[in-house]
Formats: sequence, C-alpha cells, structure tokens
Amino acid sequence: MDTSKESYSSELRIHSKGRPPSEIAVRAGHPASFGGLRFLQSGATPNGRFTVDLLVANPRTGATTRLSHLALGAEREIDGAKFRVLEIDQEVPRVGTAARIAYQAAGREAEEFWVFLEYPGYDRAHRLFATLHFTLEAIHPSHRAELILVRDPGAAIAGAGGLLLVLALILSLGVSFDRYWFFWSGSGVTLVGRSDNLQLFEPRFAQAALGLRDRLARHDRTLRQASLEVQRGSG
Repeated sequence: MDTSKESYSSELRIHSKGRPPSEIAVRAGHPASFGGLRFLQSGATPNGRFTVDLLVANPRTGATTRLSHLALGAEREIDGAKFRVLEIDQEVPRVGTAARIAYQAAGREAEEFWVFLEYPGYDRAHRLFATLHFTLEAIHPSHRAELILVRDPGAAIAGAGGLLLVLALILSLGVSFDRYWFFWSGSGVTLVGRSDNLQLFEPRFAQAALGLRDRLARHDRTLRQASLEVQRGSG
C-alpha cells in the first residue's frame, strides 16, 4: 500500500465462487471495478503495526532472496529451513529498529535471534555456521485501508441506454406529430394538415377529412353537397 498524502493505494485480492482469485489495484482518484462493484480508495490510517523487508542469504550457495512486507507472524521456508517473524520493534534501546526471528534448519534445533536495521552484518557475524543469514533492510508502518464499495452503474446504464435507443427508434417509426386546420368560406371548407411523418399521416388525414364532412352534415344537410378541398403539407 502506498500511503503518501498525494496518493493512497491498495492491492486487493478478490475471491469469487467458482473462479480463480483476481487482483486489482485501487488508487485515490482512480476507482477500480470488478463484478459490477466499484472500489474507491478514500484514505488509510496507521494501525500501529509494522511490516519488514528481509534479505535472506545462503552462505553455501551464495543465493539471496528478498522478502518484502512481512507482517508479524509471517512464516516462510527457504532451502529447507523454516522461519517466522516473532516481533517487530521500531525503537529497541541502543540499537534502534529490530526484528526477532524464529528459525529452524532441517535436522537442527530451533533458535531465536534478532536482526537490526542499523547493523546489516550482525546476523552473519554472530551466526557463522547457520545455513541462512538474515539482514533487516527496511521497516514499514502498516495502515488500515479505507475503501468505499458501491455498485458500478456503468453496465446497467450502458444496457439501459441501448435499450432506450432501440425503443426510441421503434417509437419513431410508429409515431407522428400531426396538425390540422380548417378554413370556412362561402364556397366550401378547406382542410389543411401538416405532419413530420407523411407515410403515417396520409391515411389519418383522409379519415379526418371524411370525419369533418360527416360532422358538418349533422348540423346542416346542405353541406353534404358542399365541395371538400383537401390539401396535404409536410414539414
């Protein structure tokens, strides 16, 4: 975890049923998404614990192994030897930062010893015949990550948006905006229509013209003989 004030970050391992574990990184201002969920890094606060970086060397083969961010109680095995971090102390009197290690090589008795940040060669000098030598390289304060977990609306919004678009296209094929005007004069009635969808409008317009003639005839039978002029317009 990066705990600088400029950017808090965390690495998360997520276990899903029936799927292998997945790892995602979350940084302040850069949410991560997984399985319809969004993870937001809001901060981190010290929890009073520490982790250590150890360099483990095999004096017989010359091989070295670096182990980072080992927490209290962490156990490892290298070249048949097992060890565990028993204690991490930031302020040991007169020697400073130190870690206590429980160690057992194959076929040997278990032992405990200290390694010191300010004295990198201490273990090699005091355990000359050990199968592994340890060097304390760094100590890190541990923090409690502060995460916000919300449902990711992205997938749902994208799906709903696509559905609405298709629906709008369908409706646009079956809906028209129509306007009608009729003008009365001594010689007859003029019916004018305007629409944004002529294909749908024309049969409606013809029906409206017939309906207008029938309504007028109810009030005045002589209007049955009146001429009916139909004008079609589009816009």
